[in-house]
Amino acid sequence: MASDYDPRQERLELLEFARIRDVDLLDIGAGQGLLTLLAAGTRNCTVTCIDLDPVKLENARKIITKAGISENVFFEQQDARRLSYPAGHFSCVACYSVLHHVPFEDRDQVVAEAVRVARQNVAFAEITETCARYFDEVLHPAENHQDVVVDQMWLRHHLESFGKVEVMNKKYTYYLVLVKNDLKSRQTRDLKEKEKIFEEFAKISQEEIVNQELKDYNERIIELFHDPPNWGKIEGNDIISHSYLGPCGDKMTFFLRINKGIVQKACFTTTGCGASVATGAQTTLLLDGKRITDAAKIDAEMIDKALGGLPKDHKHCAELASRTLHQLLKKYAFRHAPQEHSS
Repeated sequence: MASDYDPRQERLELLEFARIRDVDLLDIGAGQGLLTLLAAGTRNCTVTCIDLDPVKLENARKIITKAGISENVFFEQQDARRLSYPAGHFSCVACYSVLHHVPFEDRDQVVAEAVRVARQNVAFAEITETCARYFDEVLHPAENHQDVVVDQMWLRHHLESFGKVEVMNKKYTYYLVLVKNDLKSRQTRDLKEKEKIFEEFAKISQEEIVNQELKDYNERIIELFHDPPNWGKIEGNDIISHSYLGPCGDKMTFFLRINKGIVQKACFTTTGCGASVATGAQTTLLLDGKRITDAAKIDAEMIDKALGGLPKDHKHCAELASRTLHQLLKKYAFRHAPQEHSS
């Protein structure tokens, strides 16, 4: 697949399609702050940048400060399902590739909250199946992104319950804009030179965001991230699996083949970062050949120690792996242990 995916351009297209310029904007699930950077730097917006993850917010703050536009950006840790702002507090709201981090049963609440706090346009962008395949094959072959594609018809139908919805489909991203009130065309000062400067900065910042994932990892974590053993799904009547969505929005899934109380095969998938990939892989290595009683002793501290120590802001990845595993073992004890004891 051609490597023509440009995350900076994808976000610029969202801002252009939603006619977001010279407004006060809420960026929901801002992550590392690339959309906020472009909205404040090239579209003359005042942006409130929110995310549930304080680490990502701090990284975004550093990038925005480096760009020299921090006076136009505010950072707040908030849950998109329960925003603290009053109705109509912002001119516009933008959510770029956010909903897949939210449990399906809560997604309608995120949409409703975004609509509630906006006076004018509410913009959503989510990746297409083509983009998911591109991530799997080119950018992050160690990760499975098919589970992060949010159904467009569901999102469009839900938005249409609030009003008129405009749709734009592109190769890697689809865009939906709820038009609460048409933004009137208005004269704006010439921002071409400013846009050029900040678009170039955003391109550099995107590279920094990717590299930032690895800079604090030790050699063991990097090794497991780039070439994770036991990655992937395994199926069969003798397989037990369990998925858990952590507070940070990352999902971990373990697949175990257990025979006579011994783990014969362990595999995993995750939608998380490099540290999540490494902790999932390390956990499967710790599980190999273990009796269930010994597998139950594997905890976050043991996983972290086996990895040589995760960075402080990624310790929660070991907790994610540990909690997923322990919930799976409880499921196994309930469903399978009685059968084995009776045989």
